[in-house]
Amino acid sequence: MVAPQRRPLDILTLRDGEVHLWAARISAAQDELSTLAALLSSVESRRALRYRFANARQRFIVGRGLLRRILGQYLRASPEELQLQQEPSGKPYLSGRGQTWLCFNVAHSNDLLLVAVTRGRRIGVDVEHVEGFDPTSFLLKRFFSAGERRALEACTSTAKHRLLLSLWTCKEACGKAAGVGLASPLPSFESSLRRRSDWLGDVKAVQWSASGNGCLPIADASGCTVISWDTPGGSGLWVLQPFEPAPEYVAAVALEVSPALSSALPVVPTALSLCFFAAPC
Repeated sequence: MVAPQRRPLDILTLRDGEVHLWAARISAAQDELSTLAALLSSVESRRALRYRFANARQRFIVGRGLLRRILGQYLRASPEELQLQQEPSGKPYLSGRGQTWLCFNVAHSNDLLLVAVTRGRRIGVDVEHVEGFDPTSFLLKRFFSAGERRALEACTSTAKHRLLLSLWTCKEACGKAAGVGLASPLPSFESSLRRRSDWLGDVKAVQWSASGNGCLPIADASGCTVISWDTPGGSGLWVLQPFEPAPEYVAAVALEVSPALSSALPVVPTALSLCFFAAPC
């Protein structure tokens, strides 16, 4: 049996305040399932076996394998060498020596996987498939303020669904960045909705591409929303950017503003440097 050849390791650099967003179609990586499974730790392999349904098990293997490949490119390390742990909330993080500076978060919906990577700051990303998102009235009452619900009711049917998706992915991205589950309150964007009637105008469609074995940054995003939100880790500022990673998907990324910037109000970044990549499948 011929051993699979290792893909050349591309070294990536990450500047402070920069976010790299990676996307992959889970179905496109199915042919590499055994190769990706070999990258998992023994703990991750046992976790994969606990999934009752094959599609859920394969989604986990592909997601965790691609995550290891991506992170390894920043750390100059083989994917299987990375030490990944989980917070009580389930949020994964790097615990190995010389690895903890690299912060990341993962989201998936339907067939799309997103990975957000940054340096030394809490980060969260969320994605939802447009057709698969159907929130219950309980969710609206539990996580949306009265002002947000009024703004939604004032929209037409199509605009309402789009605004709902954008608000929800922003809330989820913040919650994942802070490492809090749905049992904790999520931030309200009521004040942002009052200040800016064009809040949805910042949702950008992204064109993804790849060049050979490397990955090509496609676009920079601007016009982010900055909010103040008290979390279990303390009060602080968060920069939010909603975007469309693919047709029929809405996503958002949330990045913690560094303490140095938080103490220098009103000097707050109004734009977040986002670089988009196609994942190394």
